[in-house]
Amino acid sequence: MKVLGIDLSTQNIAFCLLSITELFGFSIQLNRFGRHKIRRQIIRECLEYFKPDFIVVESIRLFHKGFINVDVIKRLGGLVYLIVDFFGCNVYDIDVRSWKKNILGSAKVEKDYSIKYVKKKYDIITNNDMSDAICIAECGLRFKDKLKEIE
Repeated sequence: MKVLGIDLSTQNIAFCLLSITELFGFSIQLNRFGRHKIRRQIIRECLEYFKPDFIVVESIRLFHKGFINVDVIKRLGGLVYLIVDFFGCNVYDIDVRSWKKNILGSAKVEKDYSIKYVKKKYDIITNNDMSDAICIAECGLRFKDKLKEIE
């Protein structure tokens, strides 16, 4: 079974494809001046090549520093529609506190704890977004029955 974990942030989107035998990840930096077609093409090609069985996306927080984060909401909606329209994969939503508790042992761990976890478990060095995507994918693989499907 292959799961694609996705971590959305205001700066990057990180992807991790995880199965029992393989781990592959990549991150796409966002900017205000376009390149949307290139990003869509990269995502499409990766999904076609790896063919995940399902996808887990971290829930977004509506408020960031007192403001509603509309950009992230738009990106998530576009990403989910792209995935469902092209690939028919089920897409699941997971709260940041839930995957942190299930994978890292506590919902209240520091931001860089996922980097340390990934370094220890998979022996790779990543950035924060990539390590979060790996943890999200692992949570999907291990706890799929606890996830909420996005319809």
